[in-house]
Amino acid sequence: MKKISLAFEHEIEYYLFQPIIKILVKENYEIYILTSKRTKKLIQRDFLKNNFFYYKNNFSIGLKLLNGLHRIFTILFTPHNFSDQYKRMVIKNFIHRNNIWSFFYRLSFVTPKSKNINKSIFNFFKFFTPDLFITKKVLVPTLNSYAFLLNKKSLDVYTVMESWDHAMKTPNSYLSKKVFLWNNDLQNDWKTYQKDSDTGNIYPLKLRFAKNNKFKNRKVKNKVVYAVAFTSLYSNPVAENMEKKVIKDLCEVTKLLNLNFLIKPRPISSPHEFKPFLECYDHVDLGYYNLPEKNPSFYFLNEDYNKKRFDEIKDALFTINCFTTFALDSALIGVPVLQLDLRNIYPDTSFFYDNHHIKKYFISSRNILKIENNFKVEFENYIKSRNDAHNKFRLELENWVSNNDSIESSIKKMLNEINS
Repeated sequence: MKKISLAFEHEIEYYLFQPIIKILVKENYEIYILTSKRTKKLIQRDFLKNNFFYYKNNFSIGLKLLNGLHRIFTILFTPHNFSDQYKRMVIKNFIHRNNIWSFFYRLSFVTPKSKNINKSIFNFFKFFTPDLFITKKVLVPTLNSYAFLLNKKSLDVYTVMESWDHAMKTPNSYLSKKVFLWNNDLQNDWKTYQKDSDTGNIYPLKLRFAKNNKFKNRKVKNKVVYAVAFTSLYSNPVAENMEKKVIKDLCEVTKLLNLNFLIKPRPISSPHEFKPFLECYDHVDLGYYNLPEKNPSFYFLNEDYNKKRFDEIKDALFTINCFTTFALDSALIGVPVLQLDLRNIYPDTSFFYDNHHIKKYFISSRNILKIENNFKVEFENYIKSRNDAHNKFRLELENWVSNNDSIESSIKKMLNEINS
């Protein structure tokens, strides 16, 4: 019998692994899973009749120390120019926090740096990373919580893409035998930043609901949607306040144009943060969201949540996007996307537009709306001009993400490569 271990902690990662587990069961694999108690309950709920083997997740003091040392090593020896996103959003944010990790981020300004940080981490930790996994083959998501357990010569670690910004966000902190990503562009990004040389394609599992439930014969209303990127719960206050200005501009211009305006919050949001807009503008509504959690990773894109959030945008003229991945979801389900570039009127937004994936795959397109001087005037002119850039951009994104394989076929191909 073929055996494999899966290692993922959060519910959002389980959403990625759910269809993979279904195929593994179908193919009669013996499955070993390392996950949190919270996520384990979801797995047991969904796979009642299957007896998976679970690794203990109450780690010993030794493993906790290893995890801490692994993180310190990564902080100290990762080049600050690992990526623009790492330099601006990780280093800049963490050095200003008042905790033990901020101390090491500040110390990292005087430590030597590794050109291939993942390889350096592996070569250092391979001598004392314990044999936790029963199987030789381990399948994990990108940027997972268990990277400190993966630097072992005896393991063949295979990585599957959870989110498209992981290639350039931070070091993966281990070496993969092979990495499976959505398309060739993201494979090249991974090779550039993470330095793993063996990559392959995988169906965009995180986006499967949108891809498999594309709207047909939509009845469009006089309505637009804005996909929110930041929240008062977890985001940088500067970013949150900046975006609130954008939302206020949209509230005012949609009122002038007699458009209904739906604010689509992040999956976990506060019930209070958009209250001022709802009180001041009677044409503004708020989309569905989950109530606050202690940890921003504690959310799960289940069928119920997906149905609610997509039903809300089904009748929209288009989704307005600045900085979020939701542009991909909207495009795949069949709702046009108006991508805004606000750098000229809001210079602070450059910080976020300069993220590699937003810059390279969103605002590089000719089919976006770049506001040059006056938000209200130029947005109004766009609407009245009957410009269809939002339709063209939707097609761009759909073609870029698309994978012609079915979910089952794509996962089976991945498993064949893992077992070859």
